Amino acid sequence: MTDSPEEIFFLNDSFRRLISTHSNISNIKSSLISGLKQQKIRMNLNELSGPPSPHVISKIKESCDKVFRYPDPSWTALVKKLSIYSESPKNRIVVGAGSDELIAAAGRITLSPFTEVIAPTPSFSSYDKTAAFAGAKIINIPLRKDGSNDVEQTLNKVSSATRLVFFATPNNPTGVPLSSEDIEKVVKGVPDTALLIIDEAYFEFAMESGCGNSLKILRKRTGPWAILRTFSKAFGLAGLRVGYLICGSEQVYLAFSAARTSFNVNRIAQIAAEAALEDLNYMQDMVRDTISQRQYLYRGLVNLGCSPFDSVANFVMAKTPKSAKLITQELGKQNILISQINQNGFEDFIRVTASGKKEMDIFLEALRVILGN
Repeated sequence: MTDSPEEIFFLNDSFRRLISTHSNISNIKSSLISGLKQQKIRMNLNELSGPPSPHVISKIKESCDKVFRYPDPSWTALVKKLSIYSESPKNRIVVGAGSDELIAAAGRITLSPFTEVIAPTPSFSSYDKTAAFAGAKIINIPLRKDGSNDVEQTLNKVSSATRLVFFATPNNPTGVPLSSEDIEKVVKGVPDTALLIIDEAYFEFAMESGCGNSLKILRKRTGPWAILRTFSKAFGLAGLRVGYLICGSEQVYLAFSAARTSFNVNRIAQIAAEAALEDLNYMQDMVRDTISQRQYLYRGLVNLGCSPFDSVANFVMAKTPKSAKLITQELGKQNILISQINQNGFEDFIRVTASGKKEMDIFLEALRVILGN
């Protein structure tokens, strides 16, 4: 049997293996299109439960007549504000079209065939993808029982071929962070020959929940490192795709800067992100409100006989008395979208975004009926 045109195109063996983990490309496309077309209760993508600041909306409207101009390729105004917000030098900040672009860039500057990437699992799927695109070997490290990244096992798997190491704190889908002690071990244990990436997509929620700031610890590291953060979660700009890196050195900054396109973040997105940083009180109020929603969701899941992880993000992952596939299918019939964990050993786990109380009550009542409580 001859290869189809699609199979011939994907010559990279790692990428073929990545695709083989899904049922088929057509199903992936159909699922994405279906999700976009249907107006449902969205508790599956870890989006903020409400719109961004009115100040952000106002600035977006004011800038619409300027879209015939290219955006600032150096994100000058945004980086100036990010420098203050993150307490980092301007020449250490790289902005991208969401976290995905920056994760892909990490692969471009470090990986080639016969090199290795180490990443937690289950976690953000883009880590595996960046390895596949480069033809590098991905070494997945199972999470600890508490849902956090397993630092000891990760460090044990580091070899002379390791060029890129990912940690996520808090981890997605569990929402569990690494302790300051863990970050200390990571900083000391990852060799200088590997780029260390700490993914802090849920940074603002974690900080409000009392977690330590890993940036202070990372600055002790002699080897290359970067922290990955985003405007998609706490700032409510998921639809505009703005992420950023705080780089540990000028060399890392220059490498990431070289690995991107010239106009990677559009004009509206840059202006919206700038405006979001001008109204931090709104963001902090939304974060506190989301944490209250998460705690409500956690209690509701416990009352239904589920076993949730101790998340500090804007979602909760829980083990359920019935299969996650059954639950997501039944909820889907009622226009309620949540996530299941498509990995062996997690067949009974669901992940649910903390949303408004009305939406969560609808979800919890539907789940109660499905579970037969």
